[in-house]
Amino acid sequence: MKIFKQLIREFWVPLLLSIAWVSYNAFGSEASSEWDTKKIVNTFGPTFFLLSWLTGQFFRVKKQTRVEDSFGTMEARFKELLAEVESKTNQMIGHISGGNSFPYFQIGMINNATNTGVLMAIHEGEHPLYDSVIEHFDKNFMEVNQIAESEINLFLEYNITSN
Repeated sequence: MKIFKQLIREFWVPLLLSIAWVSYNAFGSEASSEWDTKKIVNTFGPTFFLLSWLTGQFFRVKKQTRVEDSFGTMEARFKELLAEVESKTNQMIGHISGGNSFPYFQIGMINNATNTGVLMAIHEGEHPLYDSVIEHFDKNFMEVNQIAESEINLFLEYNITSN
């Protein structure tokens, strides 16, 4: 039924114009002779074909314009989706690797009597940091306690997980 409606929609104009052209030639004021069935069909056929071809071109261009507009809409949507996927991927990589986040350390509350202080690790950035390690070497401690450089095995490790 849908195909039948489309055929009517595309061919009613050429059909009416072809009938009008044949009627004008057969019964018009300048009709010179009697028109038989053969002459009517020979006039109607090429006229209908030409007009059908012209209207077909119109419908083809109209459909092509709609398809191009549809592709433009799809392209815009794909660009939006690609940007969103890229953003989410960068965010996921940031959560896995820490992204642009970094820790920094600040010494605070130093007690001069005991020569001790508090080392604070401060997280800066949007993403969490995992398995961060601090390696600390105190050269003065080594010299005071007369430890040779070959015996250096002193590391203070802090695992910092910031959320």
